Parts: sequence; structure tokens; C-alpha cells
Amino acid sequence: MDEYSDITNIMKATPAVPPPADFTDRVMGRVCVCDPCLSGKIRQKFSQWSPRQVLDALFVTPATASECCFCFIMAGFFYLIMGIVLFVGLRAIGGDILGGGLIYQPLASFVIAAGLGALGILLRKKSLRALKTVRFGMLIYCGVVLVGGVSLQVDSTIPFNPAALICFTTGGILMGAFLMLIVKKYRTLLLSTVNE
Repeated sequence: MDEYSDITNIMKATPAVPPPADFTDRVMGRVCVCDPCLSGKIRQKFSQWSPRQVLDALFVTPATASECCFCFIMAGFFYLIMGIVLFVGLRAIGGDILGGGLIYQPLASFVIAAGLGALGILLRKKSLRALKTVRFGMLIYCGVVLVGGVSLQVDSTIPFNPAALICFTTGGILMGAFLMLIVKKYRTLLLSTVNE
């Protein structure tokens, strides 16, 4: 211990600080009671997923660049798979015969997939200018989804259930809203790091 004599001398010279009066109570209050039974373990797991914690994770906790990038790439992957399914499915049922805006849906899905992936990669730049570009891109995405849904709804040559098209369009808009929320949370984190 001779090599650490400087540190031990500093520790010996430092005056002792008395702990607060409620220190023991606070520590013991935070110690979790171990319940070895199965119901106790299940109860403990579900207490970690309380509505308050879920809402905090969704709306309060700032998002990192990696989380934002991952969400955008996963949304792009969803549209890529949807484009492949539409392309194969429409060819199998003769989508060229149906005509209308339906034959452009696979291409639109591929374009949206590429756009969302590019926006996710752009978020890795960690700059406010890139963030503004991503927010503008998300407004374009929501507009494209809305216009595409409305155009399919009014197209009389498409033999699909209008309720299904409305649900599909609403799902796309909700995905856009979720991505905008992630971007807003990331902006909070980015602004706090810029101010520091």
C-alpha cells in the first residue's frame, strides 16, 4: 500500500462528514424486498412496465441519434417489405389489368423505404440543420401517405374495401406521427448538448 500513500494521506486528512439523520431510512426504503415465489417475480416484472414508465419512455425521455436512426430504418424496412409483397401480389393477381393508382403502390413503397432510410442515416450527423431536413422530410412523407390514401379511396377501379384503405392510410399517418415524436425527443437532447 506504500505506492498509494498520497491517496491514503488525503483520505486521513479529510474531515469526517456526518450522514443526514434520515440516511438509513432512505437507503432501506430503496432496498427491494426479494420475493422468491413465482407470483412475486411476475409482480416485479409487471411493476417495471407501469403506465407511468411507458409514458415517460414514449414522451419524456430524450432519444439518442442511434435510437432515431434505428426507428427510421425499421420504418423504411417495413415499407420495403410492403413494396415487395405488393409487387409480387399484384403481379400474381394481374395488377396491370386493375389499372389506376394501384399499380404504382409498389414503386411508392420502395421510394418511401429509401427516403426513410436516408432520413435515418441523416440523423446520425447530429446537427440542427440535418434535424430540420428530417422534419421537412417527415412532413413530405405524411403528405404523400395522405394524398396516396385519398387518391386510392376515390379511384373507382380499385376493388378494395374503403374501410381497409382508411385504416391503412391512418396507420401510415400514425407511423409518421411516431417518427416525428422521436425526432422531437432527439431535438431536446441535441439542443441540451449544443447549449452545454
